[in-house]
Amino acid sequence: MEYLKGGRDISHRAVVWLRLISRLGFRSFRASIGLLLLLWVRKVHHPEKLPRIGPALLISNHLSHFDWLLIGAVFWKPLVFVGTKELYTFPCIRWLEKFDSAVFIDRDRSEVDVYNEIASRFRQRQVIVIYPEGTRSRTGVRQPVKFGFIRIAYLTKVPIVPIGMKGTFETLPPYRRFPRLRRCEVFIGAPIFVAPESPLFRDLFVSSPSPKRLSEEVCQEMGERVMDEIGIMLGSQWDGNRFQQRKRLQPTKTEAPALVRSTKTAAFFDVDRTIVRCNTQLELARFCFTRGLFPFRSFMKAALWGILAHHGFSEDTQALREDLYRTVTHYSIKDWERIFEVFYNEKIAPQIYKSAMDLIRSHRRLGHVVVLVSASIEPIVLRVRKQLRADYDIATKLEAIGDTYTGRLCKPIMKGSAKASAIVNFANQHEIDLSQSYGYSDGFSDVRWLGKVGYPRIVNPDRKLSLFSKRKGWPVTKFTR
Repeated sequence: MEYLKGGRDISHRAVVWLRLISRLGFRSFRASIGLLLLLWVRKVHHPEKLPRIGPALLISNHLSHFDWLLIGAVFWKPLVFVGTKELYTFPCIRWLEKFDSAVFIDRDRSEVDVYNEIASRFRQRQVIVIYPEGTRSRTGVRQPVKFGFIRIAYLTKVPIVPIGMKGTFETLPPYRRFPRLRRCEVFIGAPIFVAPESPLFRDLFVSSPSPKRLSEEVCQEMGERVMDEIGIMLGSQWDGNRFQQRKRLQPTKTEAPALVRSTKTAAFFDVDRTIVRCNTQLELARFCFTRGLFPFRSFMKAALWGILAHHGFSEDTQALREDLYRTVTHYSIKDWERIFEVFYNEKIAPQIYKSAMDLIRSHRRLGHVVVLVSASIEPIVLRVRKQLRADYDIATKLEAIGDTYTGRLCKPIMKGSAKASAIVNFANQHEIDLSQSYGYSDGFSDVRWLGKVGYPRIVNPDRKLSLFSKRKGWPVTKFTR
């Protein structure tokens, strides 16, 4: 890459001194502006995952012009930003080039020249920042991904570090000139190597006809998976329509099952008011009451139980639940299966959040084991699991003798500490690494098991959990229909 130095012939010694003075000046400037930008930073999640030595390729989502200012402030390590040559017309961007902190790409130049320039920066053990979307989002929705960074990481053997920026779009949207005083969050993911040994990409290397030279389809799929990692870190979904718009790469039939799915990472989802907008058991009581299956006394007790459980006043609701389900003894299991099927299709399926469906789809594409964990009864959770194509479910079981339910609940009821113990046992049985797993819930009663996973995510929280998550620094997101 040719730098615009005014055409002057500068000796090697002068260039060394010029770069030293520029680097010291840039660090002093970043230290001063970094203190100012910390007013906009709520928290930097997992800063220990950023490599301390050696080169790295930071891949980030691009929501606003505020992104590069914020990422330059929170990372005290010198960064080099990659952008198009058209950005050189902006004085503030051109200033970065003078401090040797920007690489401007000419679209007319060949890919080999671009690769050689970036590779030379990596040989200098520099950290490079690339925005794969190419431009900032005008609507807050992810733009199409350009997969050139995959080939760069593959050829240079440099790790990709996914970076998630949250809140920068609201801080400096496209129609504003000056940023609002809104707190932003920065998420740092684990380094990813584009290599056959990487759990994220190894199925693509097995199915690729020429692993030494990756095809455009394989690079595109790898780029999508890296951006999916960023979306999952943010605890939000990306544009779900892209799954139908492009053709997904499928593993070959000769591929070993161990290479297709990774069982080291799991995503645990609560069901009531997390995946589904309502409380499924209270909705079941209302459904059965309107059809004359439950007496009025049982329905009122179910409503009382729902209020207590939602506001976290009581976790021991076994007596109320068993009184509710005592009426199931009047019908056979086959009859109740038909009732459950009608109830689910009419009342539960329409209330599943589309955001949750997109997020679960992203987890599945990344090879994560998706587990639904709920205090609701198993016939309901099983149907949610089938619709979302989750892998496992952990739910409260109804006791049955012969072909009839007894109305009693099998212990343990998946609530509070029992749910946390069930998740730990599940992780031990299936070799799940909880420190690398994700957890999504809305209720304060789930803080016991949320604290056991490495990436807890709070979804549509109640007031008590909202306050607790702020003290813990857990990300909070909103699921929408």
